[in-house]
This record gives sequence, C-alpha cells and structure tokens, in this order.
Amino acid sequence: MIAANSVEDLSSFGKIDTASSPIVYHYCSLEAFLAIIQSKCLRLSDINTMNDSHEMHWAYSKLAEAANSIAEFDEIFLEEFDDVFSKLQLSSLPLIACLSKDGDVLSQWRAYADDGAGVALGLDTALLKKLSVRFGQVVYAEIDQLAYFGKICISRRKFGRKLIIRKS
Repeated sequence: MIAANSVEDLSSFGKIDTASSPIVYHYCSLEAFLAIIQSKCLRLSDINTMNDSHEMHWAYSKLAEAANSIAEFDEIFLEEFDDVFSKLQLSSLPLIACLSKDGDVLSQWRAYADDGAGVALGLDTALLKKLSVRFGQVVYAEIDQLAYFGKICISRRKFGRKLIIRKS
C-alpha cells in the first residue's frame, strides 16, 4: 500500500547522477558506429519496434497496478487515467536509445555489438543532459516502480487535478 503522505519530488525518479556516471555506453556494430561518427547523430528507436515487445506496455501496467492498489481511487479516476493513456498512445511516438553505465558487459557485447566484434561507444552524460530529450536510467526494482506510479496517482488526486500527462 502506498501512503498519501509519501509524495515527494517525482522528477528525480530514474535520473542519472552525472558525477557518479560521467560516461554511458552505446553498444553497437562497427557499421552502426561508423554511421554514428559520420553523421554525428545517434538515432533513437521507436519503442514499439524494440526487441522486447513488452517494454512499451510495462509502464502502463505498473501505473494501473499502482492505481488499483490505492483504496482511495474510485472507478471515475481509473476511467480518466485509462482515457488519458489511450489518447496518449494515439498521439505520441516514444523514441529511445539504449545505453549502459558499464562499458564492458559480456551480454551487451553479444546482443548489441556484433557478438563482440563491435564497439561500446562512450558518451558524456553531462553533454547528453543538455539535449532536448529526457535522459534517465531504467529502474528495475518493481517495488520502486509501483511506488513511483502510486505517487503520481496520489499527487493528481491530492491536488484535485485530473490525471494529466505532459508530453516531453
């Protein structure tokens, strides 16, 4: 159960500390590396075409689970929530790039860097934060995900607002 008094700064969730992680790595093939260097561009991918088909739906399911676990939310709130997310899915295209804090991970080399024949391209996190994209890390602990989404629900209800999702 998520307590209503546990609402804290939601904007810090998943943020990367550039002091402790000054470099992040993008594992790729030699061909992709050359394309990045020549174009001076790191392309973002459509989240719907990622190799894990559940990635796009995971956040939605965790938000719904968090809202359902909070007794103070009635069916009207949940309908508003569902309406916002249904419309959001039709009007936005989430794009992502996958990066790692570690530049030498065997599974990453195998899966994304041509079975070890590719490159782990190091990127400066301070420079990445200056781009007009949201830059953050994946939070894998399910309990932290549920707490975060519960806080979003509580903050919307606490301040008497409908669930409003800002486009980033």
